[in-house]
Amino acid sequence: MTDVVAQEARCSVCGAPAIEVIGAFADLPRVTSDCRPFPTGGKIGICPSCHAVQKPADPKWQSEATSIYSRYDIFRQAAGGAEQRVFDQASGTSLPRSELVLKRLQSVFPFGPTGRALDVGCGNGPTLRAMSRLAPGWQLYGHEISDVNAARFAAIPGFQKLYTGRPGDIDAKFDLITLFHSLEHMPDPVEDLASLRNKLAPGGILLVEVPNGMANFFDLLVADHRSHFDPLSLATAARRAGWPHVAIFTDWAFKELTLLVSEQPINAGPVSDPGEPFTQAVLQQRVDWLASVVKTAREAAAGASRFGVFGTAIAGTWLFGALADKVTFFVDEDPARIGQEHEGRPILSAQQVPAGAVVFVPLLPQVADAVASRLKTHGIDARTPPKLV
Repeated sequence: MTDVVAQEARCSVCGAPAIEVIGAFADLPRVTSDCRPFPTGGKIGICPSCHAVQKPADPKWQSEATSIYSRYDIFRQAAGGAEQRVFDQASGTSLPRSELVLKRLQSVFPFGPTGRALDVGCGNGPTLRAMSRLAPGWQLYGHEISDVNAARFAAIPGFQKLYTGRPGDIDAKFDLITLFHSLEHMPDPVEDLASLRNKLAPGGILLVEVPNGMANFFDLLVADHRSHFDPLSLATAARRAGWPHVAIFTDWAFKELTLLVSEQPINAGPVSDPGEPFTQAVLQQRVDWLASVVKTAREAAAGASRFGVFGTAIAGTWLFGALADKVTFFVDEDPARIGQEHEGRPILSAQQVPAGAVVFVPLLPQVADAVASRLKTHGIDARTPPKLV
């Protein structure tokens, strides 16, 4: 059953004056992009014109985002703030996300011996560090809303300068510009993409990495994410920003979208099929499914003497926020996180899970089933979310 109300808010992609908000979303707990539980009361909707899924950038959202960023601590679950690793679900092997994507870029656009690279929204520096390893002769620049991590950046070989303020105010040109999980935070992504057009040197490439809204339902719950791109809406945003050459890939990183744009033609192999656009009914279905995940997890926790949650990223942290009093530990497969604490609970490996405990895997059913199979080889009672209808 749909639960849609009209909401006056400009679309972040096409500029249409109104998006359609899913009312039931306000009842779901949320999570921040640096993985802290966040209360209910959010809004999410879809543009009836271009089908872009987004949160209205109203004063409440802007106030919440400002509050989140005032104490932002990315990758705080891992020792040393190590970047989240991207897992191959079949083998369980992993690689830091930035390194994975940059190696793919390097395979189609080999980095020369020298060059200049700018990372917009550089966080605590994982993309800059990966670039320093892959292109040691390059000069590296970063952009962030504050200089809180300036000392970290200065220690990266090849690092030159940190910019703050608006990306469009940067007075320089670069051979490569990257935005790793930055564009989805921006109140006006089209404007920011447009502002970077004159920052590329001739022959340069701009790479954007964002969650794939079609493949990652849990991203809808991130309170400070303004846009939830699918291939069509991301390509639309880039073209409306004026970029003449646009290429979208869904297979460079699991559950993520990779966008390449340039002033020159892009030859990076076959682009991905954009698929069907989001619809109001699809968005409603996903909101309903997320509510059913909480219900199923509560039922699993009710009969457990010890209850754990698999994962310490967005999905696991979100579920913890809904069931905090029931959760006694987390389980993770990332070596940088095992042995740490998250939200006051220990992070265990599968081998460390107490006998008789129940572990809930809050991931999409197909992925959750694969993880649960690995956990069950350790004798763990692993539970999974309901199937998608």
